[in-house]
Amino acid sequence: MAKLELIKNLQQTLKEMKNARAKLDEDIELFRNNSSNGEFFSESLGEKIREQLEGVLKLQKDFSEKYCEIDKNYEGAQICILEEKLSALQKKEEEKSKYKEAVSFFMKLSSENADVVKILGEKKSDLEKVKIEESDREMLEREVGPYLMLLEAYRESDERAKFKLMYKLASYFEEEILEEIQFKTILMEEKAETENVSEIVQEIEDESESADTEEVESEVTVTEEIEGETAVIEEAESENEIVVAEGTESENETVVTEEAEHEIEIAVMEEIEDENEASVTEEDISRYQELMVKEIPSDLRVLKSSKSDARFSVEKFKKIIFKQFIKEKIACLVEALDSCGYTIESVAVEKGLKTENLEHATEKLYMQGYLNKYIVTGMGAFYVLSSRGEKIFQTKESLGFINRCIKNKVSGLNEKGEKIKDTADSAMARILALETVKKQTEFVPDYKFEVSYSHLGTDHFIRGYSDFDEKETNWFAGIVTENPEEFKELAEMLKGQVKENDILIVTGRTVEDAKKVAEWLGEELDEVHPKQIWYYGYDTKGAFDLNADEEIEVDFSEPELEKTDEKIELESESDVEHSEEKIEPEEIPEEPEMPEESEIPEEPESPEKPEVLELKIAPKQHKSLSEEDKSALKRNYEEMLKNKKFYIASAYLKALSKDIPEYESVYQQLAYAVNDPLENCTYNSDTLFNVYYYDGAPISDYYVISATLRNYFLDQFSYDYSLQQLQSMLVENRILAKNPVLEEIIYTLMEFKKKYNRGLDRYADYRAKERADWERTLEEIKREARQYYENFSSGNFKESASHRRFIETEKLLLKDLCEYLRIVKEDDREFLEVLEDYLRETFIKNDAEISEENLDTDKLNKVLTEYWELAAQNLNSVKRTSDLMSSLRMNLYKKESKIVNILCRYVSLMKASTTDAQDAVFGEYKKLRTVLLEKISDVIVQLETVQEDNLEESSGKAVLAETLSELKERLEGTYQEGRYKYYYVGFLRNDKVLLDENFMPILDDVLELPEFSTALRIMKHYSEPEKEWKERLDEIFCGEDDYGEAELILEYVNRWNIEPEDFSEEKYNVEKAVEFVEKDAENKKEEFIADVELAQSYGQINNVVEDSKEIMIQIMESWYKWCADTKNYGFFAKILEAFKEKIKKDAQERAVDLQKNLAVYLEKNPLWKEEKEIAKAVGQIKERIEQQNYAAAEDLLNRIMTNDLNWDFDFESEDYLEDFWDEYGSIYSKTAKPGVTLKVLADNSKFLTNKDTKGGKRLIEHWPKGNTNVSAEILRELLISLGFQVERITEELSVNEKIKNFFVVLKTPLNGRKSNYKHPISVFGSEAEKNGFRVVCLFGKTDADRLIDTFKEIGNARNTLVILDYALTQSDRRTLARKAKMHTTGKVFAVIDRVAISYLAKHYNETAINRMLMSIIMPFASYQPYVVNSGDVMPPEMFIGRKFELQKIEEAKGVNLVYGGRQLGKSALLKMARKDIDKNENGDRAILVDIKYLDYKAAAKKVSETLYDEGVFKEEYTTDDWHELARNIKKRLNDKEDPIPYFLLMLDEGDAFIESCEAIRYQPFDELKDIQSIGEKRFKFVVAGLRNIIRYKRKAALENNSVLPQLQSLTVKPFKVIEARELLEIPLSYLGFRFPKDNETEVLVSTIFGTTNYFPGLIQLYCQKLIEAVQRDYANYTEDSTPPYLVQKDLVKKVLADKTLLQEIKKKFDITLGVGDDDYYNIIALLVAYHYYQEKSQNGCSVDDVKEIANGFYIKKIATLDTEKISALMEEMRELNVLQYTEDGRYRFTRYNFCQMMGTIQEINDKLEKYMED
Repeated sequence: MAKLELIKNLQQTLKEMKNARAKLDEDIELFRNNSSNGEFFSESLGEKIREQLEGVLKLQKDFSEKYCEIDKNYEGAQICILEEKLSALQKKEEEKSKYKEAVSFFMKLSSENADVVKILGEKKSDLEKVKIEESDREMLEREVGPYLMLLEAYRESDERAKFKLMYKLASYFEEEILEEIQFKTILMEEKAETENVSEIVQEIEDESESADTEEVESEVTVTEEIEGETAVIEEAESENEIVVAEGTESENETVVTEEAEHEIEIAVMEEIEDENEASVTEEDISRYQELMVKEIPSDLRVLKSSKSDARFSVEKFKKIIFKQFIKEKIACLVEALDSCGYTIESVAVEKGLKTENLEHATEKLYMQGYLNKYIVTGMGAFYVLSSRGEKIFQTKESLGFINRCIKNKVSGLNEKGEKIKDTADSAMARILALETVKKQTEFVPDYKFEVSYSHLGTDHFIRGYSDFDEKETNWFAGIVTENPEEFKELAEMLKGQVKENDILIVTGRTVEDAKKVAEWLGEELDEVHPKQIWYYGYDTKGAFDLNADEEIEVDFSEPELEKTDEKIELESESDVEHSEEKIEPEEIPEEPEMPEESEIPEEPESPEKPEVLELKIAPKQHKSLSEEDKSALKRNYEEMLKNKKFYIASAYLKALSKDIPEYESVYQQLAYAVNDPLENCTYNSDTLFNVYYYDGAPISDYYVISATLRNYFLDQFSYDYSLQQLQSMLVENRILAKNPVLEEIIYTLMEFKKKYNRGLDRYADYRAKERADWERTLEEIKREARQYYENFSSGNFKESASHRRFIETEKLLLKDLCEYLRIVKEDDREFLEVLEDYLRETFIKNDAEISEENLDTDKLNKVLTEYWELAAQNLNSVKRTSDLMSSLRMNLYKKESKIVNILCRYVSLMKASTTDAQDAVFGEYKKLRTVLLEKISDVIVQLETVQEDNLEESSGKAVLAETLSELKERLEGTYQEGRYKYYYVGFLRNDKVLLDENFMPILDDVLELPEFSTALRIMKHYSEPEKEWKERLDEIFCGEDDYGEAELILEYVNRWNIEPEDFSEEKYNVEKAVEFVEKDAENKKEEFIADVELAQSYGQINNVVEDSKEIMIQIMESWYKWCADTKNYGFFAKILEAFKEKIKKDAQERAVDLQKNLAVYLEKNPLWKEEKEIAKAVGQIKERIEQQNYAAAEDLLNRIMTNDLNWDFDFESEDYLEDFWDEYGSIYSKTAKPGVTLKVLADNSKFLTNKDTKGGKRLIEHWPKGNTNVSAEILRELLISLGFQVERITEELSVNEKIKNFFVVLKTPLNGRKSNYKHPISVFGSEAEKNGFRVVCLFGKTDADRLIDTFKEIGNARNTLVILDYALTQSDRRTLARKAKMHTTGKVFAVIDRVAISYLAKHYNETAINRMLMSIIMPFASYQPYVVNSGDVMPPEMFIGRKFELQKIEEAKGVNLVYGGRQLGKSALLKMARKDIDKNENGDRAILVDIKYLDYKAAAKKVSETLYDEGVFKEEYTTDDWHELARNIKKRLNDKEDPIPYFLLMLDEGDAFIESCEAIRYQPFDELKDIQSIGEKRFKFVVAGLRNIIRYKRKAALENNSVLPQLQSLTVKPFKVIEARELLEIPLSYLGFRFPKDNETEVLVSTIFGTTNYFPGLIQLYCQKLIEAVQRDYANYTEDSTPPYLVQKDLVKKVLADKTLLQEIKKKFDITLGVGDDDYYNIIALLVAYHYYQEKSQNGCSVDDVKEIANGFYIKKIATLDTEKISALMEEMRELNVLQYTEDGRYRFTRYNFCQMMGTIQEINDKLEKYMED
């Protein structure tokens, strides 16, 4: 019983069983009721139940027995489960039955065509192996599914459905089978059943094998005719014969096995070895002992490719040769055959080929297994044919191929020498033999190689090179062996060859070895007596004369290896054309194999598009359109078509298709109707079916007819097997039904193509003009080929990319392509067939003719990918990432396309030379032409005459009319070849849509700019009038700046000779025009970046959803690269302006938020107008909002709310620099007199008229009067007069023996007094107390340039004060300012010249003199006073602000606890306190201990150790007990003999310490507090940390009765505005920077503080960057007006454009919020930001809101805290100036940019999720 029938029976049994059980259940229920009611049981009921039960049991038994046939392990189951199993089994069996039916159907198929029968037999054989019963569903679908589909196609009656099935089947079945299925010509053998099909198949295979064997045998024994000589490849003797393997790889491939050869080789070698052993005597060994070379196996490495033993395939071999370096590969193989091996250099010398090319060719042959590589230590490498390589010359097809490529034919494997043995001696001998080629060219430089004789023994060789008339021969001989028999053989061979007029040249490993052998051979050849005997070693140049014992005079100039392109002579063209074998390579093999793990580089969507960098933005959502929208879009493109703007409609639909997938089909259908070059249309019937019918009905019958006309007319594909099917699809086309003439046209074109396998276009009249210009076109193509060849063949590529793998990819690809370019540039038609095969297989669409239109972009990209992977292999790249994308891939794609286009044009032109008159079909074309033209003309008239109201109909008619008009022009001969390329040229008539260099439209939207969408720009182009070419050129050259478009216009008008009136090449000189515009575009780019950064700082950019600023910059950068490549700078400028407008427009939302915040404040403070300062500030806030500087507005609003309004910032009463400049001219005129000392000039001019005349005179008196007059004492007095407190000054060695050089150290204040410098220049202040500075004295005339050179001579080991006894001109002073900043690094060089010292003398003020000095010399030097690194020492001069906080820390009755966030300067405060107090004039002590991460025990231990180390404890003492430590501190303070009046103990980073103290009830604080009771102002402790412990753990502290709540605390907050201004302006003022007193400057300063949040560290960072901007490139300041440097908008923009600034600010902001475990601030900030984004609330969020959100995210760290602790944390963040209190218990970010720093909405979600806990 069949399984399916059994399953159905079982299902029926189950059904009966269920029914029986149901009845049984009913009766059992009655029986149970009798029992429960106490009634007597009914006998009839009992009997009935018994019978029913037996029936059920019988059914169960029957079911189980049958079910076991399906499942032997069946042991019963529930009925419902069994039903499900049976249902599943039934479904499975029914599926299998379908597959069985398909198999049965296929097994019955047969044919009248023997080829089809054979294919069917092979398929049936494969099908028999499929075991349907044992296969799972997936396997059946994979193995038998196609046969099931084939059965469906066979039975299908609907032509459209059938064609769709056939289209799918094309990838599974051969074309012959499908054609017979399609036309129902296949036969059905009803008698053939599955059981006996194997016999049928076996018969077919036997016949096939028999035929194949006969064919192969005949090929092996065939006699070939080569140049009149007969070369017979004979069959070997029976035991040695070549065996032809059964089952070749393809129909035309011959595969030769190696077993017989291998066995023979072993036998022969054994025989030779036996003979050698027998003939060698002890006498022989003794005789040759000194000449022998001992075998050292380690000296030889033999390398074989993994493919060297692989089966040989002729077609694959030809493919390898085709790919690249064709001539070099053939040369290498022939040389390896003729010379039994070769070295790279030997072939380069002998054949005149380039070494680099030979290296590439050899490497490829080796990798493919055709060569083996032998490497000898110290001698290099050579190559021999592998066993696979030998097959090349043993197989007819490959040998014939080789012989067609060269003139000097080879006849197969030769007998010129023995195979190389894998021994070091044998390999050395072979290298010596091969290198004789190079040596011969040394002796005879112009030698034309003709080897008269060559013998290669196992370990020896002889090679003879004869002169032209063979009267003289140079005989080279060499031997490297330990076998005496080899010496005998060498001597005997030479005796038979060397003549009296010959020269014997002996070579050896070394010159010593060679000399020994030469002497021995001299004795052996005594009877022959050659004219001369020379010898040389492998590693020596030249040679030595044995008889004269001296070196031979030879010209050793290097031979010209690369003088000729090629010496392999080609056959004549006719020989190749009449060759029996046609080179038709199969698909390029996938060699070399690429590693699977390597990533495939991303391929661009379109090769012409400009690069757009990968942007971190949300994925683009496809637009959803309403029916109304769709109708509007349809109207748009149909209107364009109706008005014959076909190119605009094409581009419009292409643009829509990129955003709206449903328009992809619409675009493609129109593209094929109009032959849109952007689509690169493939015209064959299969493609048209796929375009118009695959997914539904066509959108327009007119489009189908237009595309079909083009398909039948054009000649893209010679064979179109689906012509008839496509024609049958047109039966229902309503256009043809209404127009029988049109139908006749289509039918005529179809029949012509079907009959002749050619499109009518091949013979169209316009091609006659093309053929008339044949010679001119050829020269043009050759010129282009030559240009590209010269650019790319050298390998010197001008790529800016530093990407090594890209450069290697480019090098490999272009080198290979240049091999084929060489064919074109030299018009080498011998290789035309090779070129055709290469193009067809590598770049042309499958089965298409070779032409530019038939290039396959997928194949072009595939080639790029293959070379990308090959480059990775060459570089041994381990990590093969996908880097070939964006501009790199695009640039390489363009180069590849250009070269391949040239190759295609060349092939097409060659074909065109043999058409028409020589082609019989041409006559048929002539017969059809006139009739066709008449019919086409009639249809065009009809289409254009009948006007349609329906837009869809009229647009369709326009498309069809255009197609017919083009066909008509082609037939008439008026069609302009090349028009296809310029399809989109109309876009050049205005500036809305740009074209690339191939005249294709660039349809990329400018991301983030909707108004720049491609579709919108196309519509604008359509709506604007098209301008004349001259008008467009004038627009471009007069400011529009799209010079790439100008080049295209110029190319176009030149191409068609349509130059406008008044056209002048000089006027439209693009190269000249772009010189300025190129630089201007770069400046605009940099300015845009600065503008965007400034906009970000102004708060104009919203980064809520994505990083808008970075995205804008990335988009701009990508378009900038594009504009630099294309020269379309005008379009780039429009993009920049559009982005600026977008920023302003988008920023208006932020204005609303600020206005609301201001309104809330004003509402709560109704009397604000009465307070003058507040009213002024409110007015400025409104003004700043209007100016869109929201950061400055926000900053001022915050200052109002924190009562920090202070408008008076005049820190310096006098501007000494300004005064200095005012008086510079007059002082210069009085001091700039050479030869007169400054003292004399001062006395004469009497300019010392100030009050402190004495001090001024002292300066002049001690001013150096000459180099001999300078001494340490004079300089000491000068420096003291300048306000320096000099400790010592010592004279050091002069610089270059002419520049006086002194080292100065300043005094450290005595008795612990503080240093008190009145300026911030620490290198001439506090640093000089320890490190000192240098003073040099210069005399005589100089200028700024010479001064900079002198500074470099002096060196930058020390900061230097330059005393210059010369008056610098004002111009030189300004030049010095610029050059010192840009050209001196590391140390300061400050110059005091006569003008400066005279100014100081004139205005001398003893208390201010040093400050005055720094004010007038430091603006002309390069110096960085700001300290950014918190770990670096802060000079006291730069400790600005914090006076109150410092006082509270230092004084005895001040604070004990200091809190504050990171980056606020807590540590700097403590360090300053230590500097002020420790060892001061009172003898006080201040000790600072860093206890970061230490608990209370570890902290006690470190404190006790530090007190001993710092000398507080006199004896070494360590304890972890705070009580004991406190006792010892008190004991030390009570020491009367060595008293400490006041001891300040400061513990920094005390958070962990404080936390641990809770466990012991804060006992250490009690102990420290107790010490303070020793006496008033005797002791104080300070503990600094992040957290305000009194607020945070107040409850715990109170409960433990600790002293903690009694201690005074201080919170270190961000600067107040006055302190921030002081830190910003005072140090900068000494460097010459000035902040103008105007509103614009106030706004800029507010922006700076808004960016830095008043954090001292960030203000220092900002100022550091500001100084660096000037040092880098002078920040656009002009030399003629600086210093001073006015801090204005441009400088602020330049600083903000430094990406590192904002990165550092973000980094420091993150540090402030906390990292690691202490991340409470960070979590709360994330929660506040989340609340803002979700609620859009300007009023902030409450503590309860924070707790609720934390609960929602399961963030226990916050959710488990009580409200008091969260409130304490948020209050601390308020003190940090991160949060702001908005009353009503709510907080918000102080600054909007803080919220943005937390990240986008998605980033905030992601960060919060990381804190989630279960």
